[in-house]
Amino acid sequence: MWYRFGSITFCHNKHGQNNTVPTTKQNHTTKQQNTKITKKTISKKEFSSKNYNKIKKKIAQTYEKIHNILDYHFYKIAQRLTEKYQVICMETLNIKGMLKNSRLSKSIQEKSWHMFTKIIEQKAYEHGRTLIHIDQWYPSSKTCNNCQYYNDKLKLDNRIWTCPQCGNTHDRDINAAKNIQREGLKKI
Repeated sequence: MWYRFGSITFCHNKHGQNNTVPTTKQNHTTKQQNTKITKKTISKKEFSSKNYNKIKKKIAQTYEKIHNILDYHFYKIAQRLTEKYQVICMETLNIKGMLKNSRLSKSIQEKSWHMFTKIIEQKAYEHGRTLIHIDQWYPSSKTCNNCQYYNDKLKLDNRIWTCPQCGNTHDRDINAAKNIQREGLKKI
């Protein structure tokens, strides 16, 4: 199976099926708002006082809840993928470099791509599956999966594009997943 990480949904496969961010949007934003409120109140407390320590503990518990929710769902997705497929292809991402982009950094951190890649590597090893990493510079989004035309004018905000050579209309993430599959199968 081949997956491509997306900036809107969590990851896509070549059939158009995607896994969304594990927590619901409302639940996730509520927890983030709670941490913002508690961070404001902690700044008004005297350092190392009882109330300061109570709020500090509350913030830690909220972050732990968010982490546990993500962890549970990532293990569930990784378990399902490694039980179902013998070969898993995924793109290698420079996540540290992507976090430097101020427009994408919050979205990338919320989706926890790095944590998921480590979990799927662990599960693939445990189940004896083949995990193939595709080079991060491979133009999976910009290459037409039908005729291999390279569209160098494609920008990040173009989610759907039409190939000028063959006329096929592509969803950026699904097209990239198909290209990742083809590139991964070449490496076997």
